[in-house]
Amino acid sequence: SIYGRGVEVDMVKETDAASPSFYGVFVGVNDYGNINKENNELRYKNLDFAKKDAEDLAAAVEMTARNLFKDSCHIYKLTGIDTDSTAPTKANLQKVLAEIGQKAKSSDVLFIFFAGHGDILQVKGEKEIRFILHRADKKNITSTSFGVDELKQWCDPKVIKAQKRVFVFDACHSGELINQTMAFNGRGDDEGLRIRQLDRLKDKNGMMILAAAADNEFAYED
Repeated sequence: SIYGRGVEVDMVKETDAASPSFYGVFVGVNDYGNINKENNELRYKNLDFAKKDAEDLAAAVEMTARNLFKDSCHIYKLTGIDTDSTAPTKANLQKVLAEIGQKAKSSDVLFIFFAGHGDILQVKGEKEIRFILHRADKKNITSTSFGVDELKQWCDPKVIKAQKRVFVFDACHSGELINQTMAFNGRGDDEGLRIRQLDRLKDKNGMMILAAAADNEFAYED
């Protein structure tokens, strides 16, 4: 090592004086247009508790977030029905995320919770997780659900600048989200390698993912 004489230097550092904000999006889907819960080629079975879970968690998170972020805590709940502006549809979810994108700063926190059906589709020979939205149509699943590619597009750092992100998915097969998200880091079957990849993803992007089930498991309401 080479050392020189010490010298004092006055430096002016400009920082963002604005306090960080919290943006929480809570999606709970009960109504799939199949109230009798029968096996149906067009409709997924209705759920009983997804809406309540989303609303209860929203209340709990907001209570804590307001202690930390004061008036800079913004909660969005998509748990409505039919054509209501709070119905958990794809259009309403995109609208909420676009609104957050117009406001969020890099120092902010984005928290997204989804409770509802999750399904695995085969697309070009690859597994793809789809999170099923309000009254989804199995014959037109792309427009009534969202997957990893869409989530990345909606939450791209260029669109939503918030660097700290938490994604919580209470849905069947939701662990596939993790597989697809870390695919660009190199997919590995070794569990230790998978954990290291997730740690690197967390440290690099400030992102955490919680999934209710593995890619081959179901998440039961009871």
